[in-house]
Parts: sequence; structure tokens; C-alpha cells
Amino acid sequence: LEFRRVLFRSLAVGTDGAITVVGTTWCDTFPTTPDAWYPDHLGWDDGFILQLSSDLTTLLYGTFMGDEYVYWTSDSVNAVAAVTDGTYFIAGITGYEDGGFIYTGRFTADLRSTIDFDQGFLKFAPLALEPSPADDGVYVVGVTSDSGFETTPGAWDTTYTGYGDFVVLKYDHSFILQ
Repeated sequence: LEFRRVLFRSLAVGTDGAITVVGTTWCDTFPTTPDAWYPDHLGWDDGFILQLSSDLTTLLYGTFMGDEYVYWTSDSVNAVAAVTDGTYFIAGITGYEDGGFIYTGRFTADLRSTIDFDQGFLKFAPLALEPSPADDGVYVVGVTSDSGFETTPGAWDTTYTGYGDFVVLKYDHSFILQ
């Protein structure tokens, strides 16, 4: 496989040993599989999900991820986390609209289907995911430039202090934001 114009952002090892890598690419010849969500390059730069066998010899799944409606957007898959039930959480951003929005999803082990998917949080960029072993949920870490970003009761810091505030979100196994 040739990886030109690719920015790798995160990787996770699944319970079956498969290696999942996510990131951003500007390469329209990036390897995808026939059952890809988006087999074709969708815009300026697109996010991607790539899953390889545990011995790194076989491409199990490859797809672009991004905004299919606006060609000039910048899209990225920023983080992936494998949880103990065999599923994956994936988070990224799209440049669509005013400052982009987060997408976070819980995917099946083969990455071909979503179990739950959330497209919300304008002006929020997820940067990392970490599985929660207590409930097979996931923590999402990122930054926001939204002064109206909602916080939960009892949160450590509920005051917006300026551009680029640090945010930690928690989804449980049922994909409920906590």
C-alpha cells in the first residue's frame, strides 16, 4: 500500500487483534474495500478508517469519512478506541458549516455498521478517546470554541474562558452522554 499525503492520528487494537488506524488523507487513491461507507474521495481532505489483520498482511476494511455535500471541507477522523465488548468508538470532525462539528460513533467490530452515532456539538474538535473499562463506554477529550457549550450539573469547571477551552465528555456503553 502506498501512503502519500496521509496524516495518521490514532490506532487501536481490537479484542480480535485487528489493528484499526484513523486519520486524514488528501490522497484520492487511498485503499478502500468494496463495502466501504465512502469508497471515493469526498472533498478537499477526508478522514479515513483503515483496519488491518493482526499480522498486518491483510486490509480488512478501508473507507473515507467526511462531508459528502460540501467538496471543500476539511474532514478528519481524530481518534479510535477499542472496548472490551469488541466494538469501537470513533470520533472526528468535519469542516461543514460554522467551525465544524463532532461526530462520535460506536461501531461494530468489523467497522461496517454503527451501533450508535451522534452528530452534534458545533465548534468542538475531539482529539482523543479512552475506553472506560468500568462500563465499556468511552471518554472523549477535545477543545471547544463555543461559549454556549453545555456542561453537566456538578462539572468541575462550567465557565467558558476563551477560544480553545478543554472539554472532557463521557459516553456510557449505551451511548448516552453522561
